[in-house]
Amino acid sequence: MGRAFGRKKSSGVDITLRDAQTLPKELLARASESCDLCNGVVSNTIDIVDSVKDALSGYEFKTFLVGVKVAKLYSTADSVFTERGIKPLNLKFEVSRELGLRIGEALNKEVEFNNPDLRITIECRASGKIRYTIEPTPLFVLGKYRKLIRGIPQTKWPCGQCRGRGCESCEFTGLQYRESVESVVAAPLLSQSEARDESFHGAGREDIDALMLGTGRPFVLELKNPRKRALDLIKAEDEINASGKVEVEGLRFCDRKTIKLIKTASSSDRKVYRALCSTSDVSEMDIDTLRSMTYPIALKQRTPERVAHRRSDMVRDKTIHMVEIMSHSRDSIELRITAQGGAYIKEFISGDSGRTVPSISSVIGKAIVCTELDVLSVADHGLFE
Repeated sequence: MGRAFGRKKSSGVDITLRDAQTLPKELLARASESCDLCNGVVSNTIDIVDSVKDALSGYEFKTFLVGVKVAKLYSTADSVFTERGIKPLNLKFEVSRELGLRIGEALNKEVEFNNPDLRITIECRASGKIRYTIEPTPLFVLGKYRKLIRGIPQTKWPCGQCRGRGCESCEFTGLQYRESVESVVAAPLLSQSEARDESFHGAGREDIDALMLGTGRPFVLELKNPRKRALDLIKAEDEINASGKVEVEGLRFCDRKTIKLIKTASSSDRKVYRALCSTSDVSEMDIDTLRSMTYPIALKQRTPERVAHRRSDMVRDKTIHMVEIMSHSRDSIELRITAQGGAYIKEFISGDSGRTVPSISSVIGKAIVCTELDVLSVADHGLFE
């Protein structure tokens, strides 16, 4: 009843009726006892405040927001008012206001509409029962990583036999590889935050047998449903770097927009690679031919055979900005290649049976393959200044 005639005091507790003479006496009688015009939803919500406060004790947060879902039947509950030209406060608004005020005062927390630390969703069912869920806002941690060993993927790789469900082949882990850059980086941050899950977002990715060296690759780790928010990022860096497999630097909090920035920019950014190539009978003429190439080189790359089973079959236009010869012998050449993000460097070297045009192989007229590939530089867009 207070939704139609009440004025909320600053404390958020007391309601006083105003202009109630416009209502019939039977409605006023209902208001003076237990208001059933909303099936007791507002009062039932107030009854669960203590339960919500107890549940929130396990979470670190400064700000929160209450959202409300109500059963359809409540949409007609206010007809008794609207028929008399009275426009009551929306039931969702009233429920969220009541709970927000009481939780805020009891726990000394602030309501935040744009980016709260957590959200409390109240579900008002047709039966009159009230249910609630607590969902902390994800934490986003930005950093740069270097991968120091070959043979581990960037992200978790589901088992090819069971597709992540768990089987004898993967020893019921659901993973093709026990470790990844993601698992090493996420472990200490999951532990500190007590997050339910995580997602790893990298600015591109390197092959499983490639190293990521030099300035490192930007990434964002998304921590989902974290119970703790005051993380010690320096401690996390130390724990990750002690692994000897992955190093990180510059860990700092960011927002979801940073994921889009590093993802969308990755395909156009310049990246620098070191490639050790194996061939036969390297001559000075071959070296001179490579040195005489003009830039930029426009590549046409059909999806490589080695990834055709998981990538769509299409031709990609990419650019090679520079190829430098670092050293060479009779049967090997070491190259430093600057290329557009997303270019397949191994295939630019070998030609991939004519699927990449042109290639180092086609330029010198000899078979040549990449035996070692290291990523040396990935653009960070000033995120770490």
